[in-house]
Amino acid sequence: MLGAVGPIGTVILVVVGVVVAACWALALLDLFRRHDLSGWWKLLWVIFLFVLPILGTIIYFLVAPAAEGGKNTTSDFYNKFRPRSMRK
Repeated sequence: MLGAVGPIGTVILVVVGVVVAACWALALLDLFRRHDLSGWWKLLWVIFLFVLPILGTIIYFLVAPAAEGGKNTTSDFYNKFRPRSMRK
């Protein structure tokens, strides 16, 4: 199937697929790191992310309420891996 789009098309499809998978994984990581959502809300989001992975990820990042104190838990996750000089 991928051979029908040629080598450049295959590379583009793979890159897009990796980006989509990374965004989906970040949505799941963010969801499980949150302490402000109950287990039932997390379960509903997980089901939604698995049933509609692309649309669910977009909706999660647009609609999900901010974590306690207005902090974005995903950026907190990245701050742990940044050099100390670059941390907020």
